[in-house]
Amino acid sequence: MALLFSAIFCRAQSVVEVAQMTLTWNKGDVKVVAGDGATRDAYSGNTLAAGDVLKTGKTGKVELNMQSGGTVRVEPDSELKLPEKKTDAPQQSLELLKGKLFISVEAAALKAKGKQEFRIKTPATILAVKGTKFFAMTSDTQDTIGVHQGEVSVFGLVSKQTQMARTGTVVEVSSRSVPAPRKFTTAEEAQEAMYPISETALDIAPSATFSTWSTDFVGAMEKAKARKKLILLYFCSSTAMGKASTRAVITAEPAFKKYARENFILVAFDFQGAKVPNKLADLSKQMMKQFSPDGGGEQLVIIDTHGEVVGKTGNVSENGDKLVADLKAIVEKAK
Repeated sequence: MALLFSAIFCRAQSVVEVAQMTLTWNKGDVKVVAGDGATRDAYSGNTLAAGDVLKTGKTGKVELNMQSGGTVRVEPDSELKLPEKKTDAPQQSLELLKGKLFISVEAAALKAKGKQEFRIKTPATILAVKGTKFFAMTSDTQDTIGVHQGEVSVFGLVSKQTQMARTGTVVEVSSRSVPAPRKFTTAEEAQEAMYPISETALDIAPSATFSTWSTDFVGAMEKAKARKKLILLYFCSSTAMGKASTRAVITAEPAFKKYARENFILVAFDFQGAKVPNKLADLSKQMMKQFSPDGGGEQLVIIDTHGEVVGKTGNVSENGDKLVADLKAIVEKAK
C-alpha cells in the first residue's frame, strides 16, 4: 500500500497553484515575509503572492480567500507559505511550516480545473485534497490532520506510509508511522465552526421567523456568518435553581425577541441536567472552557463570527427590557 501510494505521488500529477491569497480578517500580530526577506505587517485587504510566508504571533489570527477557490484560517504562532513560482509545475499548493490552520477547498472550483489535485505539505506529511474541510496542526512530535467534510490522503514523508482520513476522523502522524484514523473528540468536532465562509458560499437566506435557542453550534456559526450577525451563547444548568425556566421566560419576552431577531443567532449550552445527553454536556463544558474559562454557572456570552468573545455577563435578567439594555451595553462597549 505504502509503495503504491508513494508511486502515485511521484507521478507527474497536476497540482493546483495558489497564485494569490487575500486577507479578509486579521487580529493581533500578523506579518508577511516576502521572498526577498522584506517583512511587513499584514491587514485585511492585503494580498499574498508566490514565495510569501504568512506569520502569526502568539495573539495573531488571520482568515484568507484563495484565488483558486476556498478559504483558510491560520491560528496563532503559525507559518504558512505560498510556494515560489517556478518554470516547472508546482509540487504543492500550500505549505504549512508550523502551527495550525483550517482550510476549506471548494469542490466545484477543483472540478472546474479538471484532474488537478490540491496538495498541502506539512513538516511530516503531504496531503492530497479533493474538495473538503479539514484542519492541519504541527508540533515537535507529530502532525495532526482532522477532516470535517470530505477526505484527505495523508502520506508520511519519512515512513512512506499512507492513510485516508474521512469525515469525522483524525490521523496523527509521527516520523515513524502514519497510524489508522481515530474518531473526533467532542472538542475537535465543534471546531468545524472555525472555517471561514467564502462570498460564493453565502447562500443561506435570512429567516423571516424567530428561531429560539439551538444546540447546533456549528450550524449557528454558519448562519451567523451568512447573515452577518453575532452569536449569543447561553450557558446554563437545568438542574440549578430552575435555570431552564429562566431561559423560557426571557425567550418569551417581546423586547428580547425583537432585539435577538435583529442581532443574534442563539445557542444554548446546558452542561448539567438529568435529561441532557452526555455529548451535549461534554460540548457545553468545552465551549465554557473556550469562551468563558474564568466563569461558572449561568452566563450569556456574545461572540463574533470569527469565534472572538465580544463580551459577557453573569447577570441574566428575566426582564426583557433590562436584558436588552445589558446586551446592548456589551456590544457598544466592544465597538
